[in-house]
Amino acid sequence: MKDAYFPYEEAYCEPLSRYSYFSATDSSVIFSSFRFDGLTEIMKSGKQAAHSVLMDLKHPIPEGLRAKTESYDGSLPYEFVVQTPVACRQYWFVEVTKDKKSECYVYDRHAGKLYGNDGQATDRMAFIVGSDGAHFIGYVPDKAYYEELVKFGLHKADSLTEERLEQGGSALVLYRMK
Repeated sequence: MKDAYFPYEEAYCEPLSRYSYFSATDSSVIFSSFRFDGLTEIMKSGKQAAHSVLMDLKHPIPEGLRAKTESYDGSLPYEFVVQTPVACRQYWFVEVTKDKKSECYVYDRHAGKLYGNDGQATDRMAFIVGSDGAHFIGYVPDKAYYEELVKFGLHKADSLTEERLEQGGSALVLYRMK
């Protein structure tokens, strides 16, 4: 990995940490680092073993400025991929930071497009923490967050889930991808 897909020098370190540098789909392994706004998809089988996928961000960090703190501390208007995308079928959930805020996008790998959400759609989608292959899995930490999601269009949960949230519990939301 570090020789072919992630050029590594002794002095290099990631300016921001990631939960993981890898995620998986049924047909590939995804590798992502802060080095570029995208990922490397390594196919489990087939003729093309690996290829890079770049996200089409409006204001990416210029190549020569990636090591400079001001490029990612929010003082400049650059956008960058924050975490390794989470895959679900042909879609990848991508978290992008701009101006010290996190915005969520869905990348359709068949279409090769990155889709943004309008303000309300972003607010109603719980933070994606994983995938089971058929669903994105969102995390709802508490009742207040759940109520905000419902306010912006999330279907209400059953009474048992609402009761557990009220008692300080959390919940997972499954988003089925078509």
